[in-house]
Amino acid sequence: PRSSAVVAFALSRRLGEWAVLRLCHSCEATVRDYAPIEAVISRWQDNHVRWRRRRPLVLLSTLLQLGRAFFIGRESGAHRTKKRCVQEEEDEEELCTEDTSKEDRSMERLIIPLVKLPASLFREVVQFI
Repeated sequence: PRSSAVVAFALSRRLGEWAVLRLCHSCEATVRDYAPIEAVISRWQDNHVRWRRRRPLVLLSTLLQLGRAFFIGRESGAHRTKKRCVQEEEDEEELCTEDTSKEDRSMERLIIPLVKLPASLFREVVQFI
């Protein structure tokens, strides 16, 4: 059987060294339908996709541990703000009058405790993001 396309090689760099990996995977891709090629290379791209998701958290955690980033002001007022927002949502099902959206507040409640974890535990948790 003839294939429309072949993914022959992958070029990568690790620790400053370039490497060529022989792949030789055939697929039925065309100029108009690139999806089969994307499917073939997806398993080699997974590391990049995971890193793009984890990178902000890893960098924030590192900066906090090095003392180059700090939590300011919001933690002490966060409890009052959260309580007031929850009360408003229960009464009127409206968004909080704060400038932050409900999604931003949820993310903040997740991220702050996460980056405060000990480094070894943080690494284990972030693997799943």
